[in-house]
Amino acid sequence: HPSVGSFSDTDIEAACLLGLKKTIVVDEKYRYTMQPANENVFSPDMWKNIKNSFNETYLKVRGELSFARSKGQISEQNFEEMLDHMTWQRSTKSCGLKYTREKYIPHSDNYVIDNI
Repeated sequence: HPSVGSFSDTDIEAACLLGLKKTIVVDEKYRYTMQPANENVFSPDMWKNIKNSFNETYLKVRGELSFARSKGQISEQNFEEMLDHMTWQRSTKSCGLKYTREKYIPHSDNYVIDNI
């Protein structure tokens, strides 16, 4: 995945347009997966609901993390790493999606689910 962190909105829009069953991105620390919770496939009709939920949740999470950063509770790097992950973690439930983040161990089939 070209960026560090979770899915971009473009990643999920593509999954919807292509009718994928599951989408996965990997960065240097984590493996992220997303799929419809009902064992269905992504569909173009799903995208509007997903995008609206993501955008609403993004503003709330950004505010929370900005406050934590201003108080010195998290670093700029933590802010960037956590923003999309926390947004997807909160917004996908209302859209009927299953989202996971697992610690990535290069050259291994072992992943540890991270519910942070």
